[in-house]
Amino acid sequence: MNLRHLTAVINALQAIGATVVSDGADRLQIIPADRYSAINVTTSPYPDFPTDMQAQLMALLTLCEGTSNVIETIFENRLRHVSELNRMGADIYVKGNHAVVRECPS
Repeated sequence: MNLRHLTAVINALQAIGATVVSDGADRLQIIPADRYSAINVTTSPYPDFPTDMQAQLMALLTLCEGTSNVIETIFENRLRHVSELNRMGADIYVKGNHAVVRECPS
């Protein structure tokens, strides 16, 4: 696997506060932070943030301090998972292709 294909995902993880360490070959170690910060993400074709990672990142964004924004530009119905996250206690509002993810109450 070529890690350069994951650059946008790695950048997003680092932006929220995680530490990402590469062995230089094909392995990553993700070291969690004590606190995570909200970010804004827009899905877009490679090399930008991949739509296939949007749902996983959105679940992680519920743990971030503040309000994150996720804009889905690839697939019309890609935000259908939000209702399930909200059922589990998330605070996510969707309007069209834009999701506002607020920090989950402790």
